Amino acid sequence: MGRIVRAAAASLAAAILLTGCSAPSLSRGVGDYEPPEEYTGFEPYTIEQQFDYEKYSSWYPQFVADMQSGEVSPVIGERVSGSDLDLAVKQFYTDCPDVFWLRGYTEHPKGDQVRLDFWLLDGMEEEDVIPMHEELVSAAQELIDSIPEGYSDYEKLLYAHDYIAKKCVYDDSDLHETVSGLWGTAYGCLVQGNAVCQGYANAMQYIMNLLGIEGGVCSGYAYNGTSHAWNYAVVDGTTAWIDVTWDDTGSEISHGYFMFDDEHMLRTRWLDKSQNYAPECSTMDRSWAEVNGCYFTEYSLDGISEYMDGISGSAELMFADYDSYRAALDDLLGDGRIWELPGIDGSVRYQRDDRMYYLRIYR
Repeated sequence: MGRIVRAAAASLAAAILLTGCSAPSLSRGVGDYEPPEEYTGFEPYTIEQQFDYEKYSSWYPQFVADMQSGEVSPVIGERVSGSDLDLAVKQFYTDCPDVFWLRGYTEHPKGDQVRLDFWLLDGMEEEDVIPMHEELVSAAQELIDSIPEGYSDYEKLLYAHDYIAKKCVYDDSDLHETVSGLWGTAYGCLVQGNAVCQGYANAMQYIMNLLGIEGGVCSGYAYNGTSHAWNYAVVDGTTAWIDVTWDDTGSEISHGYFMFDDEHMLRTRWLDKSQNYAPECSTMDRSWAEVNGCYFTEYSLDGISEYMDGISGSAELMFADYDSYRAALDDLLGDGRIWELPGIDGSVRYQRDDRMYYLRIYR
């Protein structure tokens, strides 16, 4: 009997919802303000590249081609160790998020070759693979075709982020019914419109692949200890994190988790050391808030008023540190000066994320 490996993309990270980011309403004279808590970030560590493409160049490209064609029992034409296979399959899930139908494999070495028998996701049959893959390709192409002409890579990435967040509904109802299902795949996200974090991340990675934007999927644990998955992207020479799941806050898409750095990551999550690679992300220069002029290094009521005067709809605000964020919340929510901001009248809804120093004011 071959060695059994449970290492499917859909099971690498479980589901999580962002907590602490509700949108309460605030009325004049109602003292329901609670000051933010200052959180200490998790300890940083480096995850070096584990997979060497050159080392595996004699067989990995053919393995990828076989898997993308729908093969579920590929044969590798040389003897490969179990540890090398583990690394390769992990890398394959990142390289090819559109191959969504796998949940693990059995390894069968024989002579100078190795056969891998992959298991399909719960409820799938082998004849389902190709037509379902065609559905995913079509859904992804629909997204790509809707991107306006002339967009930069950054704008394309942001468009894909917003499109996926609008297209998909976070849904973990099937998570407790199946060991491994479509809820953790790009298909679940882009075709069915229902997924957990792994599905959002795989969909984002698939679109980045199609757009020619460098990036990947990383996994780890959220601050409450629950498994989580998200992306990184490299745009204009900047490497930063993206978490579409946590930016899918309902009717209006948020952008607090678009192109954020390691400092913000470590206040909200930490990385799983067993993955093949994770980058270092050292700047907020390409974050949505910085690019859009709402990343404040210090609190100023006049500065926020000026920003809100120049936009329509709700205002997303981020602050560079705890002191400026605390000052903003104390003044706007604690002392009630939020009603001095443009377009605010009567009761007002707001959303806050005390770990990201993020405040959204709806109007």
